[in-house]
This record gives sequence, structure tokens and C-alpha cells, in this order.
Amino acid sequence: MSAGDEVLKYYQNDYSDNIKQKGEPVTKADIESNKVILSQLLELNIPVVSEESSDDGSRLESEKVWIVDPLDGTRDFIQKTDEFSVMIALVKKNIPVIGIVYQPVFKRLYVSCKNLGAYVFEEGEWKRLRVSHTATLDKARAVMSKMHLEKKEKDFLKKLGINSVVQKGSTGLKIGEIAKGSADIYFTFTDKMKQWDTAAGFSIITEAGGKITNIYGSSLKYNTVRLHHDNGMLVTNGFLHSIFLKVKNNT
Repeated sequence: MSAGDEVLKYYQNDYSDNIKQKGEPVTKADIESNKVILSQLLELNIPVVSEESSDDGSRLESEKVWIVDPLDGTRDFIQKTDEFSVMIALVKKNIPVIGIVYQPVFKRLYVSCKNLGAYVFEEGEWKRLRVSHTATLDKARAVMSKMHLEKKEKDFLKKLGINSVVQKGSTGLKIGEIAKGSADIYFTFTDKMKQWDTAAGFSIITEAGGKITNIYGSSLKYNTVRLHHDNGMLVTNGFLHSIFLKVKNNT
């Protein structure tokens, strides 16, 4: 949470002059949060791959690796929507086994560990995370991107017959909504998603009883040579996964 505290130091500043890297904004908060996280994780002698650090590929020789997004939802940070987070995951044998998503503004902390469940700390107490049991699309509640929702995704929501849609910033926060049963499905067709965008959420949604794959239903793998998810992402409460894929495959 110290990285989140570092992010909040910069939150009230003016970010009109941001550094751009490959079209994506980067703020001082991204960089400083990354420094705080690296200073702690590197002491554990496990390789770290982070959105804001160079990658020399040495992590590929390790069974375990930390995958970090020091500030997920930078555009939300800049626009002061409060919907940004710090995300950290421990990956073992290409699968996330620990997930941490921290929303600094509300001091909301999502944590998970393989076979031990997923939990959220908010409003002063810990709660066990469990997905909803919504099993039909007409009753489904979708949570979608606030900054990157594309026309083809809006059109597909209509095709699915989902009328209840909310939009949120950070990917980790969207997955958190499904993990605690406040939403049922999230999908994106983009090929720009990277492993640090999803690794922490993968562990959290899995331990909460949900499911996460690419848009075609194939498993997501981590600590691979290429850090992109080329075929989008689908996150559901589990009950809606096969239903979504059936509609997608018939399109």
C-alpha cells in the first residue's frame, strides 16, 4: 500500500504535460510508484516485470516472477475519476497464484492466493469475495471500459442482449466488481492488453469462483516471451462464460 500512498502524493497535481510512450500517458506517479514496488520486491530475489521497467528477458529462466502495473488506469488518474489502482501478481509456472489490486483513493484492497480464496478490505473490514450466480444474459450486469470502450464492443453488448452496463477505469477494478458479485461479465476485443493489466485480476477472479480467458475461451498464459494478450479478454462469473462464447462463435 506504500506504492498507493506514493501515487496519492501526485494525485492533486496538474498532469497536462505528460510524457507519452507509444501513445500511452505516463506520469510522475507511475514512475515513483514503480520505484517503491521494485525496492521491496527485488529483495525477495524473484524477477520482476513491470510496465514501467525495461525487460531483459532473464525472467523467462525463472519458475516464479512478479508482474507489476504500478498505476493501472493512468488516464483515469489524469482525469481524476478515482478509478485507478496499483496491481501486483506473483506468477508461478505461467499462472498467477497471488493477486493484489489496491485502489488508493478509497483504500480498497483486493487480495487473493491460490487455493486460499479472494478477499477485499473496504470500509474497515475484510470480506470474502464470491461471484454472482447470474446465469442468463438478459439478467447480466456488464462492467466495461470507461476510457477504451469501442463501437464493436457496444454493438456486441446489444447482440448479447445485455442492457445493464456500467463503465469503470482500471482493469483490476472492473474484475474486482465481478469478483464481489456486483457485476457478471467484462470483455474487450483489444489486442493492446498486456500481462500486467490482467495478472493480478486473474488470481482474484479465479479464487472468487469466476473465469478469465481470451475472447475465444483459451487460457491466458503469463511470463511468456511476448507480454501481449493478442486476442482480447473475457471475464465472467463462470456461469456466463460458455453462453458468451456460443454467441461469439456464431457471429
